[in-house]
Order: sequence, then C-alpha cells, then structure tokens
Amino acid sequence: MGAPHTTSAAEAPSEIGRRHEVLGILCAAATILVTLSLWSYDAHGGRNWIGPVGAGLAGVLATAFGIAAWLVPLELGLGTLRLFTRSHTPLGVGRVASTMVIVLVGCAMVHLALPGEEVFGGHMPGGVLGEVLGEVLRSLLGLAGSFVIGISVLLITVVLRTPFSVIQSARKAADASLQGLKRGRDWSQAALDAWREAREIERQEREEAELAAQPRIISDTLDGLDPDDEEDAVVFSESEDAISADPADAELVDEDEPEEAPPPLPAKSKPAKAKQPAKAPSKGKGKTGPTIVAPTETPPQPRSVKMPEPQMDGEFVLPPSSLLDPPPPQAIHIDEATLRENALQLTETLEAYRVKGRVDEIHPGPVVTMYEFEPESGTKISKIAGLSDDLAMALAAKKVRIVAPIPGKARVGFELPNKDRQTVYLRELLEDDRWDKMKAALP
Repeated sequence: MGAPHTTSAAEAPSEIGRRHEVLGILCAAATILVTLSLWSYDAHGGRNWIGPVGAGLAGVLATAFGIAAWLVPLELGLGTLRLFTRSHTPLGVGRVASTMVIVLVGCAMVHLALPGEEVFGGHMPGGVLGEVLGEVLRSLLGLAGSFVIGISVLLITVVLRTPFSVIQSARKAADASLQGLKRGRDWSQAALDAWREAREIERQEREEAELAAQPRIISDTLDGLDPDDEEDAVVFSESEDAISADPADAELVDEDEPEEAPPPLPAKSKPAKAKQPAKAPSKGKGKTGPTIVAPTETPPQPRSVKMPEPQMDGEFVLPPSSLLDPPPPQAIHIDEATLRENALQLTETLEAYRVKGRVDEIHPGPVVTMYEFEPESGTKISKIAGLSDDLAMALAAKKVRIVAPIPGKARVGFELPNKDRQTVYLRELLEDDRWDKMKAALP
C-alpha cells in the first residue's frame, strides 16, 4: 500500500511541470497571435497577418478597449513567463480581476487624456468601455478628479498585485534625483572653476602685457666712490662715434628752429677710484619695457680749471672758470606717471603713422627728456625722420627733436621739452672733462 502512494507523490511535481509547459506554450502562441493581429489590423478591411480570425479578434479588442487593447498581449506575455518559471498556477481570480481593473481604468484615462483622437484607423482611443467609464467619471468628479481617482486606483492595483512599493520607488527616485543634482552641481562647479581659472590666466597675461608696455625706472648711481669724489650720473645719448657717423644716419635737427638746451654736464673733481655696476631701484626692475634712467640728485662738485701761467710775450690767457659763480644744487624732479604717459602717447602717435615699436629707455634731463624708441624690424629711418612737426602737433610740444638713429644703438631718440625747465650753468659745462677732451672745432 505504501509503494503506490510514494510513486504518486513523486510523480506529482512532474505532472504539474508538464501541465505548466503546455499552458505556457498555449499562452505564448496566444500572445503572438494577438500581437500580430493588432499590429496588422486595418479598420477599413485591409489584409490581416492572422487572416479573418485575426482581423475579427483585433476588431473586437480595438472597439472595446481602444489603444488599451495592447494590454491584452502584454498580460498574456507575463502569464507565459510565470508558467515557464514557476511551479504554481499563475492564474487566479485575484489576478484576473486586477487585470480587468487595470484595463478598464486605463481605457478611461486614455479616453479622458486624448479626446477626439483616433487609433487603429478609426477607433476611439479608449474604446467603448473607456468612453462609457470616462464620461461617468467626468460627470461625477470632473476632469481633474477623474485623473486623481484613476491614477490612485491604478497604483493600488499594482501594489496589491506586484512587489512594487510606492514609498520605496519614491525613495529611489528621490535618491536618484539627489545624485543627479549632486553630479550636476559638481559638474557646474568644475566648469565654473575652469572658467574662473581661464579668466585669471587671461587677466594675468593682460596685466603682464600692460606692464611690459610701461616704462621701468632705473636710477643710475655710482657706487664705490668717496664722498668727495661723488659726481652726478648723466646719460649721454651721443658719443664720439657720432662725429664720424654716416651723414645719412645722423640726427635730424631743424636748423631754422632753435634747439633745446642739452642736459647739464656736471663737473668732476677727479677720476673715480672704483666703479661698480649701476644699481636698480626696487620698483619696476623685474618688468620688461621702457626704462627711465634718472640722474642722481647729488649736487655737482665744481673744480678750478688749471690754466697756464701768463707769459711775458703778450699771448692772451683765458680767464679761469672760478670767475663764474658755482651752480647752486639742483635736483631733477622725475614724475614717473607723466614720463610713462608721454611714452605711451608717443608710441600710440607713431602707430597712427604706421610706425610700430616700443620705448625702451627714458632719459630725463633738466631741459629736455630723451625717449629711446626701438622700431620694429624693417622700419625705414627716413619714415621716422620726417615726423618731427607731426609729433610736435600731436604731443602738444613746442618742438620734437629726432635723433635717427642714436649712435651705437638700434634706436631712435625723441627729445621732448620738459614742462618745468631748470637752468644749465656755463661753469658746469666748462669744468666737465668731456669739454676738455672734445676735439671738435665747435662744441
């Protein structure tokens, strides 16, 4: 009696599995047939892929449910998966009822959402059932209330039918949104940082370019001298080589107009014992661009020129320079802002005449200031030499003296008169060693 019972119990799972396989195959076939019928359905009597049976079945589903007819093959497909993957019966009263609720409420929502539209070649979007149920809901609850009730019923049905949880889904959606916002914020911050860094680099490059175009201040002082031997440092823009220079390269001076007085020549007491390189001031040395060469403010030390003893033969003897009053101490006031502004204005004015370059050095003096301008390669000197009157008018100066080129340098000198001029004394010139060493017939 025990053996037959054992055999039936052992064969029961196998029989259930076979039954599910058969039902699964039938359900899969029904899914394919309904899907192809709806896909190829033509309300005007066109050919259906499943033939007259498929056309009739699709017509009934489209008329009754409208676009919600696609829920039928979807539900059949889910049933097929359950039959092939589970051992218990996938169909039941609760599942069938929930399916009908989803279909009916879905038809009503489609009808309310798409009024006047057509599907499947002429059918209402929610079908006949959707039209009836939708209009009933609209008459009782209005359009907004109908959507609220319909969506609530759909969510409740899905929660009861599946493991789906509204709260868990909301949490996951919130977490995903927060993650998306965080990633967006990080990306925006990175883009903002990159933009700020690029702007900072552009600003630094612009400032460097502006500083490169501004003049530098370098005060040429002589170190290593005794207090009694200290002398003024004066920058000369001309040298003895200018005497033998080619006349074509000589400085251009308008002979019809009076020339400005040259910088003062300080007197020397005796040669310096030791000279060291000139020190640069702390401001502006590390920057490239024009240089303002400022003479020291130490007063010149006058000396008496040794004159030959008078002879009895009656030759004329020059009087000593001590007959002249010694020059009072004077300090050349350097207005850095004005000098740099003049250099910039000079550069811009030359650019207006298509002469490009930059001012490398500025030599302020008691009467005039020399701006050493380095033109771009290929610029003709004759083009610059003829701009004296034009520059004087553009710079509002009485006269602009052009030294083109400066002997020993690949630069052109522009001498502009100072607004505040100082007096140059004759004794300073006579007691300078360069006056004694000058071999020219006329100084």
